[in-house]
Amino acid sequence: MKINAIVIPLIRGELCHLKTWMRYCPASGENGRTVYLSIDMAWAESEKSDISDTYSRCALHEEGWKLEFIECRMTAEESFYQKDPSVSVDLEKHPYGQKSGPNLQFFRTIRALEHVRAEIGAVLQMEVDAFPVGQNWLSKLNSSLAKAPEDLLVAGPRYSGKSYLQEQIKEHLNGNSVYFIGCSDFCKFLDCWEELLLKALKVAPFMAYDVVIPWYFNYKPIHKGVLALTSENAEFASECFKTRTLDLTEMLINYGGYTENTSEFRLEISAFIRDFPQALIVHGKCFNDSIYALRAAKKHPARTHPVNILTDLMLAGDYENSVLLGMNDYAVMRLATRRVGQLTPQQICLIKREWTNECK
Repeated sequence: MKINAIVIPLIRGELCHLKTWMRYCPASGENGRTVYLSIDMAWAESEKSDISDTYSRCALHEEGWKLEFIECRMTAEESFYQKDPSVSVDLEKHPYGQKSGPNLQFFRTIRALEHVRAEIGAVLQMEVDAFPVGQNWLSKLNSSLAKAPEDLLVAGPRYSGKSYLQEQIKEHLNGNSVYFIGCSDFCKFLDCWEELLLKALKVAPFMAYDVVIPWYFNYKPIHKGVLALTSENAEFASECFKTRTLDLTEMLINYGGYTENTSEFRLEISAFIRDFPQALIVHGKCFNDSIYALRAAKKHPARTHPVNILTDLMLAGDYENSVLLGMNDYAVMRLATRRVGQLTPQQICLIKREWTNECK
């Protein structure tokens, strides 16, 4: 089942990041149907106009992807994310727990697509800190899914970062995944998934929607409180996760854990490329900050322009993002010979000059 739609869940504070995402998103290689922008509350007309203007210069727009807006109509009391698990919440007032905002927004967003589920088939959810890292990224992803089982429900990445995860939740698939909403019993799976989450939150109010199913079936044998959640619907969701999901960790990289989000963390791009050579989309602020810095130099449309060559070269380099602008002639030459053969001294000078000017 082919991915024909992309959905980006948002809160108002992320709109500036969304516009950056649109400016630097590479071509997908697919003539898709629709990019849906799902906001937690409601859209202002001025916001829609501003975003549409930015989107008109996005590579996805040039490929024919339409832009549509979804409103989750959440209240301010519903749309919050309490990151400190020691802070309690009143589950009578906040049944979606400490992560009420993202939990509720996910289910409302996916259900907003039910009227087009047959036409869409599969939808890729990408938060604004999930970024495609190469040309034709969606075409390659669709090719990898072409031989997937027809009854697949979810395909996505496990965590690939440096933070510690409890054994019981290591199997979870990050929310930045592919959802096969056109599958005949996807709606039943979604209902059972949400029901299980709402019950689990009474035992573990910090629970997130993308973790709850593996948490349930792994903790059930050792935790009486979790065992009490057992029901026919919970077992259906559990069995679906075990048998009708697909691990795409090699292509969709979840690099957005606690460690990667600290200010002290530094990403070495060369090591990342070495560890994840098939990466198509990376979820994680540290990586995306580096990519945005690289693509800030890519203002010229011709792929052969030296600045664009440099952008590609840097992705194969062995620099930390904090020293990208401090490279010397030798470093440029070494990168150039590694990826595209020997560049002339004139080309190297042009690359350095334009890179420095564009990034001032």
